[in-house]
Amino acid sequence: MKKWFHTLSAQILNTLLWVFPYQLTVSILLAVLTALLNRIGLFFVASAGEAAITNGNYRVFFSRWQGWALLALGVLACALYICLDIGALIRITDLKIHGQKERILTSCMHSLKLLPKFFTPSGLLILLAVTFGVPLANIGFSITLTEGFYIPNVYSVDLMSNPVTRAIYDIGIACLAILITKGIFTIHFMVLQKDSAKNAFLHSAELTKSFFIRFLILFLLLTILFYGLGKGVDALFLTLPDWLISRYVSHTGIQRFLYLLFNLNGVIILFLFRVISTPLFMYPITRWYYRLLKQPAGFQEESLPSFLHQRKLRVIIPSALLAASIVLDVGFDTFFPLESQTEIIAHRAGGNLASENTMLALTKAEEAGTDGSEIDVQRTKDGQYIVFHDTTFRRLCGVSSAPSDLTYAEIQKLKVRNTTGNDLPDQPIPTLEQMLKQVSEIPGYQLYIELKGSTADAQMAEDVTALVKKYSLEERTVITSISYEPVAYIEENYPEMETGYIYHFSFGDIGSMNVDWLVIEEEVATDEEIAAIHQIGKKVSVWTVDSRSSIRHFLISDADSIITNQVDRSLEVKEELSQRTDLQRIQDVLLKK
Repeated sequence: MKKWFHTLSAQILNTLLWVFPYQLTVSILLAVLTALLNRIGLFFVASAGEAAITNGNYRVFFSRWQGWALLALGVLACALYICLDIGALIRITDLKIHGQKERILTSCMHSLKLLPKFFTPSGLLILLAVTFGVPLANIGFSITLTEGFYIPNVYSVDLMSNPVTRAIYDIGIACLAILITKGIFTIHFMVLQKDSAKNAFLHSAELTKSFFIRFLILFLLLTILFYGLGKGVDALFLTLPDWLISRYVSHTGIQRFLYLLFNLNGVIILFLFRVISTPLFMYPITRWYYRLLKQPAGFQEESLPSFLHQRKLRVIIPSALLAASIVLDVGFDTFFPLESQTEIIAHRAGGNLASENTMLALTKAEEAGTDGSEIDVQRTKDGQYIVFHDTTFRRLCGVSSAPSDLTYAEIQKLKVRNTTGNDLPDQPIPTLEQMLKQVSEIPGYQLYIELKGSTADAQMAEDVTALVKKYSLEERTVITSISYEPVAYIEENYPEMETGYIYHFSFGDIGSMNVDWLVIEEEVATDEEIAAIHQIGKKVSVWTVDSRSSIRHFLISDADSIITNQVDRSLEVKEELSQRTDLQRIQDVLLKK
């Protein structure tokens, strides 16, 4: 047992020694290549007369040659990431298995020879599977460019709410997972046997065919093992020390300092584990590859690195952790703030509290304690402005007409059916003026007005601005749109008004857009993206944040506001955050729990 543990420790530590140089080399190469491709992409965007490409203008952009050129550039970027993130790792793992040595840069350069193989029909399919299929199916080896990819909520909500489309999606993901498992050795064949993309997949499928179920079970067991190891590391270096400190240390100041010290240590160890987990996972996969080919590869006996026995290292690391803990302890309230400054905005007036975009919804949201409401505005056939979201009245009123097809007198006869599950009566469709009047009577309450649909033009921008000014709500209103032109018009002609642009993907200089707010879908709203937006002097609102984990994450983040359907849940989470212990505050920042 002792020998086995010593061998495993040596394997892990020696893996660290080559993983970090590999990760550093790959990161530098990808950073340089990505920066170059990004500059070329920005040239295509600028040559098309655009500042940035978003969901609001991509159709026009991709109807031009610049759009197709940018798409080809994106495919090239994905192929480069596969070559360096996966191809180079396979080659280095292969060399480790056979006890051979090669400079990491040489291995990376060698893996770039795969590049042309992805620009064939079969290669493009494999590229799509690795880039988007692997993260969606949550199985196999992904690339760092898209490892967190998922279907944005703006699309997935409707997809998952319909039982038929949900079933089709689940079946599709299951089939995708089977295909990915059958093709798990595809990149191995491309790297080690120099196969074409098509032959590589066929050889991989053939290799796993004879005992596919057994291989799938082994693959799942290995996945569970690494998941369990991750949880074990978390328990050993975070959960257990925190429990011991809370149980046996009663002095608040000492307790907080020890929490900082041990959580910093735990975060570093977790980071190291995550860094080596993929290479360690690749090691047995590659050994299975040779075993299935009936080309046995021996296990290389390794000893503990000699530098671990150096006394200086044993002193430097604890001293650094101790110094960091002291600094964080002194500035505790600055580094680990207690109160969330992020405001809660009810989606479509009241979220799930009442029928959407109605006066009752606004009242319910204000009574619940939200900071504001978000509403949708459309123009009627006779030039009135109503608060309504959909392109037609079919879903909520049972009428197939669009708002622009009916006069306000005709719309007054319609009722918005109750879709919340609450025992509330159907509600009339309000005008924007009615809603502005109600907001003006609520001190401090904010209103996000989205200019919606085909009628979102300069005329709507003028009329909505005039109504906001009529009720003196300039400082409490943000006028937004998924179309850039109307909000840019307001910003240019009425700079005293607050404006926002809504998007759920972008490429280019989004910061150059002439608006005060960027209203972004939660998948796009990374900490880095929020910080970058703040750095250029704009505010950030994140939509539509509904799950408890997402609500907690964004209320802790630097986002200025979240737009949510789950009003009660959001307010409950915000209250919980204000009552956190020192340990919870530390973990929220260091671990993003």
